[in-house]
Amino acid sequence: MKEDNRLAKFLDGSLSGEAKNEWDQEADKELYERIKRYSADLSAPIHTHDDHLLQAIMDSKATAVKKLPPYGYSRWLAVAAILLCVLLGGWLMWSSETVLQASTHATLQVPLPDGSEVLLDNGSKVSYKRFTWPIQRYVQLEGDAYFAVEKGQTFTVKTKLGAVRVLGTRFDVLTSSGKLSVHCYHGKVEVQQQKDKMLLTAGQSLRVDDGRWERDSVFLLEPTWKAGQLLFESASLDQVVTELERSFAITIETTAHSVSRTQQFTGKLPTADRDAAIHIIETAFSVSCRKLADHRYLIESK
Repeated sequence: MKEDNRLAKFLDGSLSGEAKNEWDQEADKELYERIKRYSADLSAPIHTHDDHLLQAIMDSKATAVKKLPPYGYSRWLAVAAILLCVLLGGWLMWSSETVLQASTHATLQVPLPDGSEVLLDNGSKVSYKRFTWPIQRYVQLEGDAYFAVEKGQTFTVKTKLGAVRVLGTRFDVLTSSGKLSVHCYHGKVEVQQQKDKMLLTAGQSLRVDDGRWERDSVFLLEPTWKAGQLLFESASLDQVVTELERSFAITIETTAHSVSRTQQFTGKLPTADRDAAIHIIETAFSVSCRKLADHRYLIESK
């Protein structure tokens, strides 16, 4: 213990008198001198520095922590997002349409979801909504088409010139040249244009032209154009030209001062032979149809 006490006093420099003389005689004095010298270079950490370091750490943790929204708020946001996606998907399905169009040189047969069929004439187009079909059989038609409708709920064909409603039948709808023509081959159809309506039974036809409703008879089992023919009844040259342009994708010009506008044509024109159809028109109207280019013609009086 005495030795330890002398070492402690040596290190802190408090040895004096006889104790100091005895210490100087120690064999390990040189070792103790080095210990004293090295221990003098050591210092305890400054507490104020520790305080600042601790505060900096606390501040950094405080800024890194973000306040999260309440659990209930996040849950309602997720529910709202899901509902929005469901509503948007339902609306897209409800409003989406299937659109089909025949080429200018061929007819197109279109099967409908209930087994009904539509045969589109050259260049004609039909559209319908597949998603709502089970509760509403409804098609939009541009051009001419033949319908074979399965029995069921009301089947409606809407055109720019009027609507045709049926339950189950075979009929065609023609909207060319600004006129609405309907031929009923089987069953019954109802034709409506604005507030006017007319019921047709099998074997009857109707032509609506500029407000005039003309009922007639049908002696055919199906439209002649289904077999590659165009059927005209009391058609003017302008009306025939319009059909030829649409069927053959050509342009036909006429000279108004030299071609009669009062003549009419009743008959058939082939849709598979352009030259033959033009020749028939030349004979029926006593005109000359001159070819200007591959798809351009000029009709003049003879």
